[in-house]
Amino acid sequence: MARVLLMFRKDNTPPCGRMVPFVRELVSHARIQFWAIDVVEQPELVEQYNVRSVPTFVIVEDGQPVYTGVGAGCLSELSKALFGHGLFRKSSPASQ
Repeated sequence: MARVLLMFRKDNTPPCGRMVPFVRELVSHARIQFWAIDVVEQPELVEQYNVRSVPTFVIVEDGQPVYTGVGAGCLSELSKALFGHGLFRKSSPASQ
């Protein structure tokens, strides 16, 4: 099962830039790939996933979105979504 976390961002916005290291740390404990996508460079993906604001996070499993979170304050929700989909490794501090 292919699982990917997409982070739609715009390179010159401070909230997006500050979030990338935190998201990378979070997914380092999960069984999921992480792709940071610049909305200016990838407009077709922005349209495909109906992105209206940055940052927007989408968890995709087998090509289908199973979670969408919007805004800099959604990291807690994102962590819960990763845990709820069974994506954290057993040894992960977030899974305890």
